[in-house]
Amino acid sequence: MTDAVDDDEDFEELYGAWEATLHAAGMADDRYFALLIGGPRWDDPHTIILTRDAEAQTFSRLDVRRELRGVRVVPRADDASEPSYVTLSLNGDIYVISPKGAEHSIIPGTQAESDDAPEAWVHRVTGP
Repeated sequence: MTDAVDDDEDFEELYGAWEATLHAAGMADDRYFALLIGGPRWDDPHTIILTRDAEAQTFSRLDVRRELRGVRVVPRADDASEPSYVTLSLNGDIYVISPKGAEHSIIPGTQAESDDAPEAWVHRVTGP
């Protein structure tokens, strides 16, 4: 008979606790920044993307089921607009995070590409 794992304590005993780790940070200027926070668990490739406007004291959070390791600031068209950020997964996903939400696309020929998506595709995620 196999026992089901019902609560977090049993799960953590079997697989270890999810320990938040800062993978990367990108700062646009002294007001805006983005953080990639993930955990070292083999069974849960998960990264939290946090962006912040330090002056307005606002945060935005995007959770992705991929391991992301680097984040870069996308050059802005003007100084008045909020910055955007770009990050890549270890599997070939590209995430562009902007004030209007996030875009997800896949680099053709990588592990992230599926049989029904032979060309790069874009998935828009909207949010605050």
